[in-house]
Amino acid sequence: MTDDGIEERKDPGKAESVDGGQLQTDGTAVARVRTEPGWRDLATAVGIIWAIELGLSFLTLAVLFGVSGFNPAAMEIRVQYLLPAMTFSWLGTLVVIWYFGSRKYCIPLREAFALRAVSWRKLAYCGAAGLGLAVVAGILMSFLSTGEGAIMDLVFDPPSEEGGQPTLSPYFALIAVALPALEELYYRGFLYGALKRLAGTSVAIVVVVVWFGLVHAPQLVGDWTGVIVVTIMGGIFTGLRQWSGSIFPSMVAHVSYNAVLVVAGLIGSSPS
Repeated sequence: MTDDGIEERKDPGKAESVDGGQLQTDGTAVARVRTEPGWRDLATAVGIIWAIELGLSFLTLAVLFGVSGFNPAAMEIRVQYLLPAMTFSWLGTLVVIWYFGSRKYCIPLREAFALRAVSWRKLAYCGAAGLGLAVVAGILMSFLSTGEGAIMDLVFDPPSEEGGQPTLSPYFALIAVALPALEELYYRGFLYGALKRLAGTSVAIVVVVVWFGLVHAPQLVGDWTGVIVVTIMGGIFTGLRQWSGSIFPSMVAHVSYNAVLVVAGLIGSSPS
């Protein structure tokens, strides 16, 4: 098998054409059969996922616009209103990466998404690392963050009474704890694995880290400190994936990181 996931299979007889996927040799036809996802598969998968995302986003906005009486000023966007679209979006993402990463070429899920077992000790260290990173990130954000990111309107529910304090949305807390596992399957499982094989480790790390930061950037518009922090965290999670050869360490660290921030948000927004 070649490095780009194409297996050369020799058959008797001469190949008729190179364009047909065969190489002419001395009395032997060499059929080039792809056995792993290639650039076309990667581009197709990402294109489908983005199309699903955009379609569901426009549909959600159209529904909210209609519910508001077609009055933009009265349109309210809360995180719970986005849950159906997010659920279908991630279900679609999982189906797409399962098909292109595993099903299409009959690759075991363990190999397709780096679902390789690691020791409990390593996982415990990664969980502790996620906790420590969340503490450091929280301290940095408390000093450098403007608190004006676009996502802040979704993170906190408005106070129930005049003069009250906004509280952390339980829907957002649920998403923040559940989403990391799905993100790791997509970014550090499917994308990183495909890019590493097709373009090399360095390119895979840079692309996945930048991609991860850019995808989160629209949520944090107005608070660029948050974008920088998220990108750095993406770099650390990707480093764990490369170091361990498995997505479980990055998944544990990511979940731990988000969980600590959610707990801090719940404590900080609870009535005194």
